[in-house]
Amino acid sequence: MPDTPKTRAALGVSALALTLWSTTVATATQDISTSIDECAAWAEEPIPARKDQAEVIVKYSEPIGDSLKVSFPDSARIQVIAASKAREPLTATLLLNTTLAVPGTWKVVVRGQANTCTGDVFVGTK
Repeated sequence: MPDTPKTRAALGVSALALTLWSTTVATATQDISTSIDECAAWAEEPIPARKDQAEVIVKYSEPIGDSLKVSFPDSARIQVIAASKAREPLTATLLLNTTLAVPGTWKVVVRGQANTCTGDVFVGTK
């Protein structure tokens, strides 16, 4: 390949494009692995609205340790009366007051001393 200004410019552009591509691939791979490593939480059934006491099963994907605290955003208007680990691994039983709950999809946070798991739950009927 001849050493001319056009050749050098083409090689520079190619090197820059390769650098940008490899950075993009590395960032995308990091984002995917980060999201895979996060602990997820979910309720397999919709959370019933307008109940003074609704028992709900919430599952989570990773061990959280011995302690358990479950919360929802204040704007969801869901009150956690009690939360306990179920006999089934990676499962919690919740007693909720949903009398004032706002129907829709809300974030749930399941927290223990070893891990915090988050996910979406649906309040209402589907």
